[in-house]
Amino acid sequence: TTDTLALKKAIRLLESAYHHLSSILALPQQTVMNFVLNYKWACIGVALRSRLADVLDQHLEGPSVDKLAEAVMGCFKEVNMHVVG
Repeated sequence: TTDTLALKKAIRLLESAYHHLSSILALPQQTVMNFVLNYKWACIGVALRSRLADVLDQHLEGPSVDKLAEAVMGCFKEVNMHVVG
């Protein structure tokens, strides 16, 4: 509905403002450490370049851990038996 869309836009705007303000007020050292210690961007890049979505699409019941690890070049690890995180 229109109300839901407006709410989502408002939340997105608030989140964006929060992140912008946080980056302005943070100490330079903290900003560098946050960037260096955040590996999500690297994992997302690997998942995109390896076409992970295509691998998952081919295995609707879920690919084996070995297949997934092969596709993403070790970016993900098995955290529990047959659970990749």
